[in-house]
Amino acid sequence: MTDRDTGRSRGFGFVEMANSEEGDKAIAALNGSQVGGRTLNVNEARPKPERTGGVAVAEAADGNEAAAEAAAIAGRSLTRN
Repeated sequence: MTDRDTGRSRGFGFVEMANSEEGDKAIAALNGSQVGGRTLNVNEARPKPERTGGVAVAEAADGNEAAAEAAAIAGRSLTRN
């Protein structure tokens, strides 16, 4: 995922799996692993909370592409199993 204003990595990505079993395998295999010196936090996506207005809070993006790499690894690793 990239920031629409800067084009820099937002530090996370999404992978859609064929079924829950494959998703569970990817989470077990990749959560806590290291990519580019960074520890990955891999979990099932949660619904985005509904906004009620007011000020939006954004996380700082450091340009790290580890999450996008992990997403690519997850997709590749399950095709090899």
